[in-house]
Amino acid sequence: MGTDRTGHTAADKNAAEVKTPEISIIVPVYNTEQYLDRCIRSIVRQTFPDFELILVDDGSPDACPHMCDMWAERDSRIRVLHKENGGLSSARNAGLAAAVGNYIGFVDSDDWIAEDMYEHLYGLLCTTGADIASGRIRRVRGGRREEAGGEGLKGKGRAERVSTSVYSQEAFAKQFFKIHSNETVHYAVNKLYQRKTAMRMNFPEGLINEDVEGFFKALAGAERIAVSDKTVYFYWENTEGISYAWFSRRQMDLLTVWKHICDICRKEKPEWFPYAHWNYARANLGLLCRLALSDKGGEKEYRTERELLLKNLRKYRRELLRAPIPLSRKITAQMMCVSYGLTGWALRQAQHCAGSRRSIRRD
Repeated sequence: MGTDRTGHTAADKNAAEVKTPEISIIVPVYNTEQYLDRCIRSIVRQTFPDFELILVDDGSPDACPHMCDMWAERDSRIRVLHKENGGLSSARNAGLAAAVGNYIGFVDSDDWIAEDMYEHLYGLLCTTGADIASGRIRRVRGGRREEAGGEGLKGKGRAERVSTSVYSQEAFAKQFFKIHSNETVHYAVNKLYQRKTAMRMNFPEGLINEDVEGFFKALAGAERIAVSDKTVYFYWENTEGISYAWFSRRQMDLLTVWKHICDICRKEKPEWFPYAHWNYARANLGLLCRLALSDKGGEKEYRTERELLLKNLRKYRRELLRAPIPLSRKITAQMMCVSYGLTGWALRQAQHCAGSRRSIRRD
């Protein structure tokens, strides 16, 4: 089915005869009944009212499906999609297929957003002509009081001084690939996308670290990216979840994601391929460090993963040493190639000392 230059299909245009919302907000829902109301409340209270909220029930086994339906009865802007469980990427992709808005946003169902998030990001897109607008994320750990980000729900607290930068695709790509930068910019959720840009995302199903690949696809189709330092998104860190664990087997998916990105670069952006491959090499180092820091680093259960990561690191060591990454990472890579056990011990000692210093400061 063909699309026009705005990224709409004929089916989209038929839907528009009813009323096309300006923004489609996609929320995958799975096993988050404890947090879902907080998330949805923060969206329906948005100061930008012209949106549709697509709740994608990903076969959730708890009360979430019923909660979604109840919210849809209360607010005509809410649509619910019920589907079999397929994971976060599958749910996001289902939401993208159903979305009819001119702009697309994503929120995870255990997080919440500032009440003016979409008004702010929409304004950035309109005033700068950018394809993607991004705001700041604040992390709130499960062990802390929820009030750490409460101002985002009620729009209260000290007024922020907001500054905005507009990047070319090439300039922002260097941030994405962490070229002379250590800032993480690949999150899908703290952004608003032009429709045609969002429709490129097609998140990889069955993998974690899906944001890295999904956002890269959007970036590869964007000309300008507007970045604000205003806090718009509150990320709830579940300290018992896989994303917080030092190491799990599923985190090896990151290697697959970077292989996918390397393949895309070969086809669409060959000038970016060296950057992508540096990041593939660095992902091996990062995972190896996580494994060494975890209490699983010496277990036979993870012997296969450890040997694969060491093999890859030794294979790409020279490339990594030439990459524009911090000297400390290059030293760690060299040490890992010489002695995994000794390097792991040194990393654990450094972590212990850093933790002790934080405890002293708190006391």
